[in-house]
Amino acid sequence: MSVTIPESAVTLDRNTHMLDFDRAIGAASKKTSRIEGDFEIRIHDYCRYVDDLRLVVSVKATEADESKVAQTIAKWIQGYLDDFTSVKSEETSRLHVNSEKTELELYSAVGGESGIAASMKSMQQQLSGPFDLATLQQVETGLNGLLALAELGLKEESPSASSESLPMLAAVARPKLEVRDDTLTRFSAYRLTKSLRMRRSMTDLSEKDGEVSAKDALLHDFEVVARRLVAAWAVNPSLVQVLRYALDLYPSPDLLAPVADALTKKLMVDGLSPKEEMVILYVLAELFKAGATETGQRAAHDAAFQVGDVGEYRVSLVGLAQTVLEWPDVPWYVQQQAALLFATVGYSTDALSSGDELRFHRTLHEFLRTESKSRCVSTKDEVSVSLVGYQLRGEPAEYINWFKRFAFGRKSRRDVSDALQLIGQTDQNLFAGITRPGQGKAAVDAKLMPGYLGQYVDARWPTNPPELPVNAWISFAKVITHPAAVFDQENALLQLALKLANFPGASLKMPERLTPLTLHLQCQDWHKLKNPNADVLSVKYEPGPDERDPVHATPNWCTRDKAWMYAFGRLLRAAATGELDFTARQWLLRDESGWYSGIRSTWQKRRMGMLHTSTALVGTTSAITPWFSKLLLGLLRWPGITVDGALADIEAVKTPKDFAVFVQSRLDQQAQLFGASSNVPVYRYPVEWPLKASRQLRIVLVQGLMPANKDFDHGLAGLADPRYRERHRNHTAALLHLAYRQLLARDSVLGKDHKPQVDLVIFPEYTIHVDDQDLMRSFSDATGAMLFYGLLGATAPRTVEPINAARWLVPQRRGDRRSWVEVDQGKWHLTTEEQELKVSQWRPYQVVIELCWKGEPGYRISGAICYDATDISLAADLKDESHMFVIAAMNKDVKTFDSMVGALRYHMYQHVLIANSGEFGGSTAQAPYDQEHKRLLSHVHGAQQIAVSVFDVDIDDFGPKLNAADPGAVVLKHVSERIGKTRPAGLKRKK
Repeated sequence: MSVTIPESAVTLDRNTHMLDFDRAIGAASKKTSRIEGDFEIRIHDYCRYVDDLRLVVSVKATEADESKVAQTIAKWIQGYLDDFTSVKSEETSRLHVNSEKTELELYSAVGGESGIAASMKSMQQQLSGPFDLATLQQVETGLNGLLALAELGLKEESPSASSESLPMLAAVARPKLEVRDDTLTRFSAYRLTKSLRMRRSMTDLSEKDGEVSAKDALLHDFEVVARRLVAAWAVNPSLVQVLRYALDLYPSPDLLAPVADALTKKLMVDGLSPKEEMVILYVLAELFKAGATETGQRAAHDAAFQVGDVGEYRVSLVGLAQTVLEWPDVPWYVQQQAALLFATVGYSTDALSSGDELRFHRTLHEFLRTESKSRCVSTKDEVSVSLVGYQLRGEPAEYINWFKRFAFGRKSRRDVSDALQLIGQTDQNLFAGITRPGQGKAAVDAKLMPGYLGQYVDARWPTNPPELPVNAWISFAKVITHPAAVFDQENALLQLALKLANFPGASLKMPERLTPLTLHLQCQDWHKLKNPNADVLSVKYEPGPDERDPVHATPNWCTRDKAWMYAFGRLLRAAATGELDFTARQWLLRDESGWYSGIRSTWQKRRMGMLHTSTALVGTTSAITPWFSKLLLGLLRWPGITVDGALADIEAVKTPKDFAVFVQSRLDQQAQLFGASSNVPVYRYPVEWPLKASRQLRIVLVQGLMPANKDFDHGLAGLADPRYRERHRNHTAALLHLAYRQLLARDSVLGKDHKPQVDLVIFPEYTIHVDDQDLMRSFSDATGAMLFYGLLGATAPRTVEPINAARWLVPQRRGDRRSWVEVDQGKWHLTTEEQELKVSQWRPYQVVIELCWKGEPGYRISGAICYDATDISLAADLKDESHMFVIAAMNKDVKTFDSMVGALRYHMYQHVLIANSGEFGGSTAQAPYDQEHKRLLSHVHGAQQIAVSVFDVDIDDFGPKLNAADPGAVVLKHVSERIGKTRPAGLKRKK
C-alpha cells in the first residue's frame, strides 16, 4: 500500500519530525493489530522517503472490498500520525494522509514476470541493444501499448471521470498497474523518442515499400507519436517533460498552436485558482527553456529528413514569448527563460523587468546589442555573461567589438586585466582571438593584462609554425603548444618527469614558480623522446618576475611538503594535453551557436574534478596508460582521493629523489618493452578481467559486407554521404544483433541462463564508422566483451588527415561501476589503394591489452591492421611480448594471408586471429598445436558471406604458462597398421 502525506505546516525538518512515527510503525510490525473490529493487519515491510510511505501489509477482513480496506488502513495510519507527529503547541498543525494519492495494490496483481514492470524492463533491455530495425519497431509497438494503459489511467483519474459517472464494467479491461500512470507515461515517452531517433539513423530514406517511401513512413511515425504525447500531456499538464519530447520530435508551429492556445485561454478564465495559474506559467517557462536548449536541434541538422519546421516553430515560440512578456506581473522565472530563448535566435529585448533576478539576463541582451553600459553587475559577472553570449552567437569578430566597448568604458585598467584573465581561463581560443602574439609585452606595459598573461600571449606560435628547433633552449610553453605534440606519449612524459625530479632542491622551495614560463627545454632529437632508452632531453629553471600566475598556485588542501608534487603534476598534465591550462581536457570542444548550453566548465570546477584517463587528456589516439593516469591522480589529488592498485607505492614517495627512483623504475620497464626492430614504443594497458573456471577465453570473429571494395570508388567522402551512412549504420546494427542472437542461441543449448559472456570480439578493417560508437558500447554492455574493430572515418590527432586505425574498446568493471579503456591502434604500411585515397601513415605506438587476474601473470593481446601484419619487424617485437595476435583485415588475397597466419602462428608461437571482410571471406583463427586437426580453430570459406564464428582459447597453452612448449609425456598406444586407407562407403568390388 502506498500512502502520500502532503506538505505540512510544521517547520521542523521532515525526517527528524517523523522519527517517532517510524519507531512506532516498526514496533507495530512485530505483532498483529486489530483495527475497526473484524480487521486484522500485519505489517511485513515499511519504508519512507521524506513524506512518501510504502507499507506491505496482510489483512484479514470479512466481506470487505478493496476501497473499504484502503480507507480503513489509511485511517489506522492517520491515528499513528496524530499520536506521533502532532505539534503540541499547535493542535491544528499535523501531518495527514492525502487520500488523492493513496493507492492499494493487491499482491496478486503486481510483480512477477508478466507484470507491467517486467514488460518495462524487457523493453529497456531491447532498447539498450544490440538491436536492428525490426527490434526497434517491435519495441515501439510495446511502448505504444504501455502508453495506452497510462492514458486510460490518467483519464479515469481526471476530474471529469468520477467514479460515480463510470459504470463498473468500464474498468474491467484495465489491469492493476504496479507502476504509477505518470511514471509509465514518462517511461514510454522517453523511449519512444529514443527508438524513433535510432530508427532514423538506420533508415535509408530513399527505399520504398510499395508506393510509400521509407522517408514518408518515418515522418508519419514521428508526427503520430508527437501528437499522441501532446494528448497525454493535455490530460496531466504536470508531465511537462512529455510535452518537450513531443515538440522535439515534431517541432512544428501546427503542433505548438493548440498548446499555446490552450495555455493562454486557460489563464483568461475567471476564477482560476493560484495553483492552476502557477502550473500554466511553469509550462510556459519550460517551453521557452526547451526552445532555447533542445527543441528541434537534432531536426535542424538533418537536411535529408525535415521533420516539422524548426525555423517556423522557433518564430512562433518567440512570438508567444513576446506576448507573454506583455502581460502584467509575469513572474521572473518566465521572463528568464523567454530572455534566453530570444538570445538564441539573436533577438534582443529591453522588455525585461528591473528585478534583481533578471540582472544577468538584461546584461546578456546588452551584449547582444554590442553594448556595455549597465553597471548592475560586477565586471567579472559581465564578462561571464558575455562568454555565455559568445557561446550563443559564436562570432569572434562581434565579441572583439563588444570587448573594445567594454574596455573603453572602464575607468580602471585592472578591470580589463581581470577580464582577460577570466577569458583566458575559460576559453583559450577566444583569448587567442582577442590577443596577438608579439603584442603581449605592450599590453603588459599598458597595464591591460598581468605580466605572466602577456608572456603567454607572446609564447604562442603563429599559423603554420616551423619545426621545433633542436639543441636550443626553448620555453616550455612554446614546446607543449607546438602542433608536433612531442609529449603525447607516456615515454616522453616519463623522461620529462625524470628531469623535473632531478631539479636542484633550491628551485623546489617555491613550487608555485614552476610554470610553463619559468621552465625551458632543450632536446637533441624530439622524435627520440618516444624511446625510453634515449637521453636527449634537458630542462632548466629560469625564475621570472615576482608576479605569479594564480593558475599555478598551490591549492590550500595541499600540504607544503607535497607542494612540489602538485607542481610536477601540473606541468606533466599540461605537457600531455598540449594546453597551457593544466586543467583542460580533450572533451572541451566548441559549443554550437544558436542553442544555449551555458558555460560548460570553469577552471575552478575542473581543478576539483580533473580526469586523467588517456581519452580525457588527449583522446583515443594517445598512448597514456592507466599507470600514468594513476600517477597524475596521485600528484594532483585532492582530499578524499586515494591511489590504490599498482600505484599504491606512490604513497612511499616523500622527496623528489624518491620520485626520481619511482619514475626511473617505470622507464626501465618501458625500455624492455620498446620495439627495437620496428622502432615503435609498446604500451601495456592492464585491465581487471574475470577468469572462467575453464581457464578459457571465448572469442568471436564477425565478418560483415560493408563497406565493400566498390564503395570506395567515390573516395572516402562517398562513405560519409548521408544515404550511405544510413545503410552502413543499419548494416552495423543488424550485424551486431545477429551476433548477439547467435550467442544467445549457443548459450541456450549449452544451458547458460545468464547473458552471453564473451571475452573478445574482432571485426574487420574499416568496418565501424567513428559515429557508430554508441552501437559498439551497447553491444559490449550486452555481451560483456572487449572489442577490436577497424574504424571508418578516423583522422590523425590535431589534423583532418584520414588514417586507417582500429579501436580497442575494453570495459573495465569494478563493483557496480563500468568504465572504458579506449585506445586506437594505427596502421603504417598502406596499400596502393589507400595511398590513392590520401590515407596517411599513422602508427606512433603499439598497444598491448593485458588481462589481469589476481595473483597471476597477465594474458596479453596485441593487434595489427591488415598489411601491417606482414611486417616481420613488428612480429619480431611482439613475439616475446604478446600471447595472442589479432588482425583486422580487408584483404582479397585470402590464400596469401592463410599462408601468413600459418607462418606467424609458429614464428610468434601464439594464437593468430584474422577477421576479414565478408566480401572475400577467410576469417580464421589458428595456433601452433602439434596435432594438425587442432591447429585450425576456425575458418570461414567463400565470398559474400556474413559470418559469426565462436570458439574458445585455452590461455595456458600459449599464454604465460606456455604449456604447449613442454616436452610432453611418453604415451604408449596400441597401433594397427594396414596398407591402404579406410575403404570408401559403398565399396563392393567384385572378386
